[in-house]
Amino acid sequence: DELEQNLSCLAQSEGAANESTSKLVEIPVAYGGVFGPDLNDVAAQAGISPDEVIRIHSGVDYPVAMLGFLPGFPYLSGLDERIHTSRLDTPRTAIPRGSVGIGGQQTGIYPLESPGGWRLIGRTPLLLFDAGGTREIPYAAGDIIRFVPISEAEFYRIAAEEGTDISDLANAGSDYSNNGESGDARGVSGASSKREPVTQSHRRHYEAHRQNKRHVGNRPRFRTAWLHGSRIRPCRRYGFLVAARSKCARRK
Repeated sequence: DELEQNLSCLAQSEGAANESTSKLVEIPVAYGGVFGPDLNDVAAQAGISPDEVIRIHSGVDYPVAMLGFLPGFPYLSGLDERIHTSRLDTPRTAIPRGSVGIGGQQTGIYPLESPGGWRLIGRTPLLLFDAGGTREIPYAAGDIIRFVPISEAEFYRIAAEEGTDISDLANAGSDYSNNGESGDARGVSGASSKREPVTQSHRRHYEAHRQNKRHVGNRPRFRTAWLHGSRIRPCRRYGFLVAARSKCARRK
């Protein structure tokens, strides 16, 4: 009995320490289309609309249970059971870096290109893992991750500022103006973004920005906030928003 009490006290003290030191990391995500090719399949399995999947997925703050499989791959707990989705019968041989997926009862982010069998519902333009070692992985076990939906245009803009390699999207979805949904990412409201259509000029701007940074020898930095509001501040080091948070909570 005394041993059990001591272990219980130790667990409580460690839990309190983790709560006090954990941080909230907001990850911008372009959902659907070429960024999340399995979004419609997840919606079909759940019996809801793709927009509802986005609302549910981005409406929860996820504790980072552990990092593993790849450097910086966060296994996130707390996924709403309504969008628990089986893995692919045949895994993909190459999943693009930054892809956000669902595998069974968990969700996570692929920080590097890798094989994998999770259902891909979106993609972040942030450079989460830097092989050159000039920046740290932005989250750790015990931190909280929040996904924030963004439009296609925002995706390309942030990717350019971050210096993220998204060359695999060069020919994806033509010019994102076709009649289907293959290249139509869904924005903050969950509806397809029509206010900021992605054109070839966005891609040219992205490539020119990267080439310019590479030429002058500077790493791209995140200089402007991609969200607006009194509580939102840009983080010049990592390119996303970090705030202290004591515990995770479901957002209404």
